[in-house]
Order: sequence, then structure tokens, then C-alpha cells
Amino acid sequence: MAVVRRTILAAGDIASAHFVEIPDMTASEEPVYVTKPSWRTLWQTYRVFPDRVELSSFTGTKIVPFDQIDDIAVRPPLTIDLFKTGFPNCWALKLDFVDFFRHVAIKRKAGFIKRLRFTPDDPETFVDVVEGLRREA
Repeated sequence: MAVVRRTILAAGDIASAHFVEIPDMTASEEPVYVTKPSWRTLWQTYRVFPDRVELSSFTGTKIVPFDQIDDIAVRPPLTIDLFKTGFPNCWALKLDFVDFFRHVAIKRKAGFIKRLRFTPDDPETFVDVVEGLRREA
């Protein structure tokens, strides 16, 4: 993965400038797995790359590097999951119709919203691909 060096200025003071290395997530890599858009996904696509998951939605693309994934699992519809696991596990950013279909739940290690839920065309295959690539990394 390419690394981009960016200069960060603190309060406009050039003397306090320092360099931060930010991974270049826009490199032209081919995705390993791409979901098919459908009405269940609100015609959105989700991609798995060798080092990250990209979730494209109407609000923008969420990039989740593998080292930031704490847990990934296939979950039942959210309405059923609510009664099985309790209310605290249902706080998540839902990118499509996860309330009504089996879906993928990603719990991140950090971030404002740690839980992401979305419905790929085949949730089991999506999780298997991500878990396999995480083991290789």
C-alpha cells in the first residue's frame, strides 16, 4: 500500500508543522470480492480489497482497514437480533435494509460509530472472504 506524506499545520504556525503518514486508500487495486447491487442493498455495492473493506453508500464510501476490524459476523434480521442479544448491540450505522434480512455486522476497534451493518447479496461468502484475507495479512 502506498503511503502519502501530508503536512499538518497547528494553528497556522509553520514552525510547528509536522508530517503525518496517511495510507493511500485510493490506490488502483482490483477488489477481491464485489457484491451485486440489488433492491435489498438499495443498489449499493460493497467491495473487499486485500487490506480493507469499502462500503459505498449514498452518504459516501466508508473504508474499514482490516486492522481496525474487531469482529465480523453474519447476523439475523435486526428485528430478531434485538430480542436475542439485547438493545445495546443494535446501535449501529445501518447502510441498507438490515432490519429485514440476514446481514453482515462489523464491529470496529475505534471510531465514532463502531458498529456497521449492511446486507451483501451473500453474507456468508462476504464474511468468509474477509476472514480469509485477515488471516493472510
